Amino acid sequence: MEMKDLLKQGITEALNKAIAAGTLPAGDYPDVALEVPPQKEFGDFASNIAMQSARVAHKAPRLIAQAIVDGMDYPWLDHAEIAGAGFINFFLKNDVIYDTLKQILAAGDAYGHAPLRKEDTIQVEYVSANPTGPLHVGHGRGAAYGSLINLLRAAG
Repeated sequence: MEMKDLLKQGITEALNKAIAAGTLPAGDYPDVALEVPPQKEFGDFASNIAMQSARVAHKAPRLIAQAIVDGMDYPWLDHAEIAGAGFINFFLKNDVIYDTLKQILAAGDAYGHAPLRKEDTIQVEYVSANPTGPLHVGHGRGAAYGSLINLLRAAG
């Protein structure tokens, strides 16, 4: 499982712990969204889930953020900080980052490629430019189709 997915799962589990403990009320909480902060001092990942959950929980975003942070005790998480109105900045342990880099280097060019799925067949048709006629913007789509084929191959 990718680190981003593991972190999303951890945040969801922390929310569920807070609901089970009665710290937060049950409700239809939004899906967890993560982003990479623009500056390294804001952590490896950041989320505004506490601010998005304020309407559901009827609590201040910083209180929701604190409940999430309190419920996150994972071996791969160095620490989490609450910033501003309720952003949560997550700092991963360096070992996790190094392990991911080792996986990337070991996989080489195959990193990020999905295994080939035999059950799916995709046919992409395109035509090349007519050498006897004038070129127009429609001929540019041939290059885009070539890129699309490369993406589909990488996706399995």
